[in-house]
Amino acid sequence: ANIMVSKDAVVKVVDFGIARVLESSKTQTGTLIGTISYIPPELFHGEHATERSDVWSFGVLLYELLAYKQPFSGQSPAALMQSICHHQPLPLRDTVSECPEELEALVFGMLRKSEAERVPSMEAVLLALEPITKQLQSETLQDLQERASQFIEQEEFAQAGDLVRLALQLDSTNTRSRLLSEKVVSGLARLAVRGRVEQHVEKGRAFIRERKPHEAAREAENALHLDSQFVPARELKNEVARELERWQRVNQYVAEARQQLMGGMPDSAASALAKAEEIDPANEQVRALQQQVLAEKDRYQRRSRLSDGLRKARTLWSQRNYKECLDVLGVLQKEFPGEGDVVRLIETAREDQTEQIKQEKISEARD
Repeated sequence: ANIMVSKDAVVKVVDFGIARVLESSKTQTGTLIGTISYIPPELFHGEHATERSDVWSFGVLLYELLAYKQPFSGQSPAALMQSICHHQPLPLRDTVSECPEELEALVFGMLRKSEAERVPSMEAVLLALEPITKQLQSETLQDLQERASQFIEQEEFAQAGDLVRLALQLDSTNTRSRLLSEKVVSGLARLAVRGRVEQHVEKGRAFIRERKPHEAAREAENALHLDSQFVPARELKNEVARELERWQRVNQYVAEARQQLMGGMPDSAASALAKAEEIDPANEQVRALQQQVLAEKDRYQRRSRLSDGLRKARTLWSQRNYKECLDVLGVLQKEFPGEGDVVRLIETAREDQTEQIKQEKISEARD
């Protein structure tokens, strides 16, 4: 028989040849027809072919399909006939380690020299093969599915597709194989738009660096719309969520600082801005407000010094201690040149000091 195995492990029958003995009608004892390698021993002994002869021939074929070599060999037709009639083939598991013991036992049962000990019929062969083939099919199917899953995880969808097709050839109704096929189709579709997805992700990351979380969120959504399974897009979405939460907290503290600053409480504003700075040290808005707080603190301290100085000068003035009063006012005038209250109080103190000196001189003259 001309039987070939394709590169996809598909067995194809190309031609048939039937090994048999044709008896002559006259003086010939018999003519042997067929390929010697597949002829059972009894035919070489001049016996007629039976169903068990077909079992032998199929056993040789099955051995060859499994081991990629024939069970019997010889340098010449005579040597090959000698091997078939008297020698035992090498154990299948010596060549094919993964061959199930049950299958090896069946093949050797088909290759028994004695017809009486041989598997009796092809029906018996098929009956014995059925559970073996089902088990092998199940193991092969599982192996194909596992390898396909690994390729899918690695985004090697072309290789995964080849394995899934083989799995579906074994069992076109298998649910897992169908799901893997859908994943392959989906994965190939995602790969087709991968370039556009990566562009959205890169734009999103650029917006994050520019502190534009809302724009980054839009790019993340665009990327996930094209490929919801793309890991960098998912990571970008999570990063955007964290950035938005951070941005909202900073804005909350900034708004609080503005309110405190407007209410004349720069210390409270500084405390709120310190919390914002801890969250986002490089935030320019926070830095600008901190400068405003420092300026407001400086103005507040200047006003306090002016108020305290004027209060002290007025106290001295009321005590008619004009000299010390004018000393205090002189210091204030240097720090606050042109300050109206300071100028007016200096004029009053000088006038009163002049009047005081005048009265003192009048008093001395009387004495």
